[in-house]
Amino acid sequence: MPLLPSPKPWIVQKYGGTSLGKLLPEITSSIIPSYLAHSNVAVVCSALSGTEKSKGTTSLLIKAIECAMNMEREGELKETIDLIQDEHLGIIKRMRGSAGKGD
Repeated sequence: MPLLPSPKPWIVQKYGGTSLGKLLPEITSSIIPSYLAHSNVAVVCSALSGTEKSKGTTSLLIKAIECAMNMEREGELKETIDLIQDEHLGIIKRMRGSAGKGD
């Protein structure tokens, strides 16, 4: 994911299983849209656990914040964002692949 300068600040919103299960309509119709007028919003859904805690979504988001606060770590920030994105897109692809197969 390219890191482009933006006039709007970025906000990362992470939603886990409970909030998605109980509040999905409110999240998608009210909470996220309320931020879009003034911010770019990156939404991470149902934080994923890795085989190691340091590879789980929450740990990677914390790492991304730490990197973003130090421009000398811009390359590491990009790698971390790409890893989070790749993990989520991989799950979507696997879910699409198993759709309709009785899984």
